[in-house]
Amino acid sequence: PTKIPKEMREEIYKAEGNTPAAKERTQRVVVYVLFALVFIGLAFFNAFLTEIRDLTKPEVLEQVAQMQNIPKEEVLEVKLSDIGFGWVESNPITKFVLMNKLG
Repeated sequence: PTKIPKEMREEIYKAEGNTPAAKERTQRVVVYVLFALVFIGLAFFNAFLTEIRDLTKPEVLEQVAQMQNIPKEEVLEVKLSDIGFGWVESNPITKFVLMNKLG
């Protein structure tokens, strides 16, 4: 609710949109959105890798064996390197960012 007439309001917004401050604001918003998307993507990838890693814990393998009524030794163990994610564990930076609760 503003007292500025509609015709003048559009002209003011258009003029403000052409100022250097408005152009910089647009660039900042784009950068913030890109950062947010990258970090959200990293968070999902971190959760995915954590889920895979948790599936290889002995207690989980034992539960799977019990649920399927098979010996524990027959349960397939999956390692990150077996499915193409060995690079995550081999690099200390990616290991920190993608494989711990802080990351």
